[in-house]
Amino acid sequence: MKSLFRIVRFTKELWPYYFGVAVFSILVAATTQVQPLLTKTIVDEITKLIGQQDVRTTVVVWAVIGIFLADLGQNIFSNIGGVIGDQL
Repeated sequence: MKSLFRIVRFTKELWPYYFGVAVFSILVAATTQVQPLLTKTIVDEITKLIGQQDVRTTVVVWAVIGIFLADLGQNIFSNIGGVIGDQL
């Protein structure tokens, strides 16, 4: 633990970069968690179709759009975090 505090003491001026990398890492993790939830929604609607129940196509379309946006956000957040990490 002493060595960790020692590193933090010598790198005080870099804390904005550490904070930026941490924030964007959390955003990447959050957007990664969204995709399986939306995929579940799509699979549930397909299962209804097989069971000859009413299927809400708008739900499927919005889930697909959500997956696209989550993937786009994941890539953008990852790239921004990478740039900040490279400056670090």
